Amino acid sequence: MVNSLASLAQTGAHGSWETAPLETWRVVGGAAVALLVFFWIARALLGMQRYRALAVIGESERERVRSAVAAAEQHTSGELVVVVLERSDAHVLARVLAGACFALLFGIGAVLVFESTPPLFILGVLALGAATGFALAHFLPALARGFTSEAQATRAASEQALVEFQTQQLHETRERTGVLVFVSLYERRAIVLGDKGIHAEVGDAHWARARDLLLDGAAQGRLCNGLVAAVEECGRVLAEHFPPRADDTNELPDRLVIRRE
Repeated sequence: MVNSLASLAQTGAHGSWETAPLETWRVVGGAAVALLVFFWIARALLGMQRYRALAVIGESERERVRSAVAAAEQHTSGELVVVVLERSDAHVLARVLAGACFALLFGIGAVLVFESTPPLFILGVLALGAATGFALAHFLPALARGFTSEAQATRAASEQALVEFQTQQLHETRERTGVLVFVSLYERRAIVLGDKGIHAEVGDAHWARARDLLLDGAAQGRLCNGLVAAVEECGRVLAEHFPPRADDTNELPDRLVIRRE
């Protein structure tokens, strides 16, 4: 009898309904990871234009800013320069973090989708995820921005604004009345800097007001309006404290500087 039962036990097909929910969750989990990756990439692609200076400020708007600078300087011996950068730093750390995050997602997805995951296979998937995340963050600033801390953004923009002040020779005006209106799109930062001659007359409050006007325009998606408002405010105060001299010359070109970094 026992031998007969043993013989019967070795024939036929065996299965358990307990595995069905597990398989379902594996499929759902893998699909969720894929959708998350797709969402991040699609969102970054849609947001690319916000980080392209020539897309944010069209030709007619650039002319408006140049005209505002020229008009402001007609009533003052001071000098104004507007600089718009797409980014103030390469932010390599953000790309590395993006690579680490994508490596983790790719690894989780591989474990969920494939029942058998040898160590070498997992390592390959992790490497692919890291390379993909790093490359995407390099080409898609909207993706990389999510891995950049606000402290890093503030530091990069502040340092670059000081560099621009020197590069544009605003510190070389005769009465030290150069003013920089600076925007960095990637960092989403606006900075207004005045040289020591004008700063001694107006202090921090004026620069904060001009900066806030610029930020208001940028927050509403009208960067050009914010730049013009900031330039007009700076021009008003410059004209009040440093009106044109009889021997006044335009020490610096009336310009709007736009570049990638």
